[in-house]
Parts: sequence; structure tokens; C-alpha cells
Amino acid sequence: MKRSLLLVATALTCGSFTFPTAAFSASFNCSRSGSIAEKLVCNDAELSALDDQLGKTYRLAKSKATDRRAFAVQSDGFWRWREANCRDRDCLLGWYRQRQAMLDATLRGNDAPPTTLISMPAAPANGKPAALAASTALPARTLSDEQIQLALMQVHKSISPAPPELPPALMAVPPQAPVPLQPHYVSKADDEYFYQDLTTATASDAIPLVTVRYLGSIQGQYTLEVQKKSGKVRYTCANDCAYIKQLVLPGYGLHDLDVFKNDHTSLAALMMRDAMNGLLVQSTR
Repeated sequence: MKRSLLLVATALTCGSFTFPTAAFSASFNCSRSGSIAEKLVCNDAELSALDDQLGKTYRLAKSKATDRRAFAVQSDGFWRWREANCRDRDCLLGWYRQRQAMLDATLRGNDAPPTTLISMPAAPANGKPAALAASTALPARTLSDEQIQLALMQVHKSISPAPPELPPALMAVPPQAPVPLQPHYVSKADDEYFYQDLTTATASDAIPLVTVRYLGSIQGQYTLEVQKKSGKVRYTCANDCAYIKQLVLPGYGLHDLDVFKNDHTSLAALMMRDAMNGLLVQSTR
């Protein structure tokens, strides 16, 4: 028996299969990523793809903006909001999708869609309000107690940080409820779900469907049973789902097993994502 097959057999016996993950490409240099949001993007294929697409759309929209400086200042404010607030994958997914929709609308000449994104204003260059120096200069004469109190109130007002102002387009927009997750199947019947199998589609025929049943968590791994035209297979995936295991049923030997990296775009990856997001009901059969 080859060493590689022995390693697979050992992993199956233990009920787990983990591999190190690798960073993905993005619109910025991932080797220099420093913030939490940047690290999440660099280690997630879907977020990296969204970042790359947003970078291309941003450059195109900026080139067509009538006031490029104002466009860049507002866009930097959106980026600073992301850096200050997004600490998990769901927050970043929502931010990228809403920002992409805003830029797409700008390119089409349409009004921006409702959004919860906020463009944080830039801080003054010297870190202090411009009126501070003039406000703190007191006249060189004797002041009454009332005049001193009034001057102190003006100084305090000038040095107190003002609340950030929202862009005019967003001031009247109420907070929106989170967008519900959309499943990738095209139809369902009881506990069976039907997905389009684009990998086997031909130009002349309709896109074939595969039937999927979610078997729940077996030995700590999400498990799907898929009926294809070529036969029946079983997909399993651990909680991190970095790799997906495919077992051709009935599966009597190691040659029936295949392990591949989760690319987040293949049919197996999309079906597994639906299961992990709670969009598939566990089969009772």
C-alpha cells in the first residue's frame, strides 16, 4: 500500500482530516496585511474575490467621477468604517456587497440603493478644530465673572469632539435588517433538494439536476448524500470546511475516496455551505 493511501486510511479512522490553509489574492498585498479585516480577506477565497472585484469597480468609478477628490475622500471614509467595525466574515460580506452595489449604481447613473454603510469623515490635519486658537485667545483686560464663564464655555465647546456627520445621501436612510442568506438549490421536495450540475451540462441539453439529502453531523462532520447521473456519492466536511471528502458509494475501497480543497465555488462547496448555514433540513430517512 502506498504511503499516501495509508495516510488517508489513518485520517478516516480518526474521523478528522485537516490541512493548513493558504492565503488568497486580493486587491492589496496580503503579505503586508495588518488589520483584522485584511487578514480575514486574505484567508478567505470569497472575500478575496469580492475585494478584487470591488477594487476594479472603484478604479473605474473614480475615473468617471466629476469630482475625483471628493469621490476618493468619501470612499476612504467607507474603508475606515470597515476597518473600525468589521471583526468577522459576515460583517465583511455585507460591507463588500453593499459597497459593490453602490459603485455599480454610480456607474449606471442610478441612485445608490439603501445601505447601512457609513463614510467616516477624515480628521483635521493638525488633530484640532481650526477655530481653537482664536477661541482661546482672551483679551488683555479685566473680565467679569460672567465674561470669564462665557469664555470658558466657548473654549470647551471648541475642543469637544463633534459627532461625525453622515453623508447627505445616507442621513435619511433607516437601518436595514440583515439580508437573509439565499440557498443555492433551485427547488426542493420534502427533505430532498435539487441543484443544477453545471459540470456535466452540454450546449444542447438542459442543465441536469442532482438530488441532495442532508444527513446531519456524522462523527462531527457535515454529511450530504448526492444522487448524480453517474451514481451516488457522499460528501463530508469538518467545521472549518477547509477540505471536502468525496466517497463514491457503496465505497468498498480507498480508491473510492477523494479529498479536495474547498474552493467555495464548486457544486460540492455550495451544497456544503447551504448545510452549514442551516438552509437544509436534516433527512429523516
